Amino acid sequence: MNRFKNFFNKVANNSKIFSREEIKNMSSDEFRQNEKAIDYQLENIGVPMNSELTEQSPKKQSNGLFNIKKSGQKGVPTGGASFYEGMTPGEKAQSILYEDAMRPFVPMAANSIRNGMHDMSEARKDKNATVFNDLSNIQDKKLYSLMRDTINIPHNTKGVVYNPYSDFSKKLSNAPELKDFIKKNYDALKNGSLETAPLNMDLKSIKNLLDPLDSAARWGSVGHVTLYKPKIDANDNFSTRVVDYYDFDKSKDINVPNNWAYGLQEKGIMKNYYNIADIYKKIKK
Repeated sequence: MNRFKNFFNKVANNSKIFSREEIKNMSSDEFRQNEKAIDYQLENIGVPMNSELTEQSPKKQSNGLFNIKKSGQKGVPTGGASFYEGMTPGEKAQSILYEDAMRPFVPMAANSIRNGMHDMSEARKDKNATVFNDLSNIQDKKLYSLMRDTINIPHNTKGVVYNPYSDFSKKLSNAPELKDFIKKNYDALKNGSLETAPLNMDLKSIKNLLDPLDSAARWGSVGHVTLYKPKIDANDNFSTRVVDYYDFDKSKDINVPNNWAYGLQEKGIMKNYYNIADIYKKIKK
C-alpha cells in the first residue's frame, strides 16, 4: 500500500503532496506561497520524489530528499538538502531551496553550504581541491599567522585549498571586484609592495548586475576575503591566495539566507571552515 495515500495537509486543507521535482521547479513566488504547506508536509511525511508517489512496494519506500533521523543518527542527505535534529520546519524548507533547488543556478554557493553542513562533502569530490583537518597543514608561517591571528580562524578549523584550475578559483578570478582592485593597484602589484589586501564582494554593483548568477554565487560563498601576497610578475601574470573564513554574523538587515545559516551555526549544525583559493591569471591591458 502506498504510504502517502492517507496524507492530508492541514495547512493547505487538501491532499496534495509536493514532490522533490516540483519544489525544485518552483519560482521564488510559488515557493513562498506554498512554504507553510511544504513545512507541514516535511514534518509529517518528508518530501518524496515523483517515482515514490506511485511506488507500491513498501520495501522500496524511502523519504526521498531526506533520511528521517533514527536514534543517534544525524541528518544524512540523500539528495543534497539537510534534515538535522534541531532544525525547524522553516529551516528544513530553506535547506531544500539553498542546497538543492538553487544548486543548478548557483552551484558555488550551494556547495559552500553543503561543505559546512556535511563535513566538506563537495570539496572532497573536487579533484582540484584539497581538504585539511586544521591549520597545521599551512606551511607558510606568515599565511598561518594571518589566518590565526588576524582573521581569527581557530587552529582546529577544517578547510579547503583550491588550485587555480578549480571552478571556485576561476569564479573568484573573474569577479569584477578583483578586476577593479588590479586596475587600481597595478603599480603596487608590479613592485610587490602589497602583503595583504581586503576585498569585498558587492552584490549590488552595476557590473555584478550584468552577471547576477555568478555574482550571487560569489557573494553567497565568500562575501569578504583577504588577498594574500597579490602581485603581478614581469610577464603581467597576476597571482594571489584568496583567504576566506566561512562564518556568519547575524544581519541587521533583511538577509534571509544569511540569518538561516547563522541560526544553524548557532545550533552547531553549520560548521565554520576556511577557504584558500589560488589564483593565477594573465592581465589584459
